[in-house]
Amino acid sequence: GSFYTAIMGMNFLANHAEFIIFFIAPFYRIVGHPLILIYLKVLSFTVGVYWLYRIAAGKLDNLSAFFIICLFAIYPANIFCLIYEFHYESLNTAFLFLLYYSFRENKYFIFFISMLCLGLIKENMPLIIMTFGVAGLFSKQKDKIRWGVIPIIFGAGIFYISVFMLMPMLRQNLPYPTSQYLGLYKGLGNSFGEIFFTVFLQPVKIFQLIAHPDNLAYTRELFAPLLFLPLFSPHILFFGVPIFLQHFLSSAWQQKSIYYHY
Repeated sequence: GSFYTAIMGMNFLANHAEFIIFFIAPFYRIVGHPLILIYLKVLSFTVGVYWLYRIAAGKLDNLSAFFIICLFAIYPANIFCLIYEFHYESLNTAFLFLLYYSFRENKYFIFFISMLCLGLIKENMPLIIMTFGVAGLFSKQKDKIRWGVIPIIFGAGIFYISVFMLMPMLRQNLPYPTSQYLGLYKGLGNSFGEIFFTVFLQPVKIFQLIAHPDNLAYTRELFAPLLFLPLFSPHILFFGVPIFLQHFLSSAWQQKSIYYHY
């Protein structure tokens, strides 16, 4: 029942807005074994593989769809994520694929539930939800309010509450009163507002940072096993732009490697 984490020396939510813990804690209380977290990670990956199969089977024959999920199962970045220690980001897999599947198949109820669950995992996931909203505004011929406006408002709302209200409130007496991660982007500004303005108003500077050798090596690690074929679908990669920018613009070397949970 305590919000305090001895590892970080602070309130749990002051480090990351991982609200999903409130839904996991009751099961953890019943089972009482740390492997329950590993089981949840593997379960999310397995469910994600199923929805990837459904996505692929909607475009290809069953054998080709099976081949796709086999490639996903042996994809190096996924393997390293599975064998690395538990982090809440590893619970994203099932909800991300389900979100995309329901978006493509126009199943709004499933999309809405997936959106809610994904927004609870970590404070950066609402940004992904917002990209789906932007895509909905341009790709959906009708119901643009449901597919476009609502995801954007929901994602922006959860992100704002988490990053600009909750976390600063819980970090008032800590060395970094706003966020300890701001220092990873100090080349872009000293506040979230300055960072956002730099990203949108200084494209040359952003391109130079993205073209850094460490980022190019990271890109190669991500896409070389797939023969760089995903680069031919920028409209799909668009959904992950916030996370790509999070990694490319960060000074943390761990975020530029496939060997961690990022």
